[in-house]
Amino acid sequence: TQSEGYCKAVGWRVEYHHVNADDRQRLDAALPSGKVAGNNRKAKATPLVLSIEGKKKGAGRFVADDTLGLRAAEGYRLTVTPRRVSIQAASGAGLYHGLQTLAQLRGEDGQIPCCTIDDAPRYAWRGLMVDLSRHFLGKEFVERQIDAMARYKMNTLHLHLTDAAGWRLQINRYPELTHKAAWRSAPDWKTWWNGNRQYRVEGDCDAFGGY
Repeated sequence: TQSEGYCKAVGWRVEYHHVNADDRQRLDAALPSGKVAGNNRKAKATPLVLSIEGKKKGAGRFVADDTLGLRAAEGYRLTVTPRRVSIQAASGAGLYHGLQTLAQLRGEDGQIPCCTIDDAPRYAWRGLMVDLSRHFLGKEFVERQIDAMARYKMNTLHLHLTDAAGWRLQINRYPELTHKAAWRSAPDWKTWWNGNRQYRVEGDCDAFGGY
């Protein structure tokens, strides 16, 4: 629901309540730009209070449950008033989602519409598949995709790492993947697929492939 008016975030004075140290560290890194420390006397304008409140032990849930329990797991309530922004959630994931919504509401001029948002995911699995088997993509690209997924509240990254024609990713914990599954009996995939589809062991004279 939207209320009348806006608040303007020229900086943040963050107040954490019932948030553990690990979640707090992650949330600090995700704060929208403009954070101002609570005792920063050099700030030219009064920073907006951003209250981030986790679930107190024994307290009720902030948003109504559904049959899958997703609201309790990842839901949040975001409240924006002219003087204060509040995010409430029963989990660190919910608090993080609330921060992402806050960043999306904030305009280029720093204004945020006054509102109350109760939000929770409809589906437990909200994924993106990246095909690294057919298309090589660097680490930086994958990291950017993860950042984008977090912004849009997706929670599962599916990496398509290999096809039947060979395993291409070396994992030291599972050496057989590259010792055996990375080598085939034909120089190209089409010949191998239309032929015997046999694998070879690394070092065999008729082994093609690699990793």
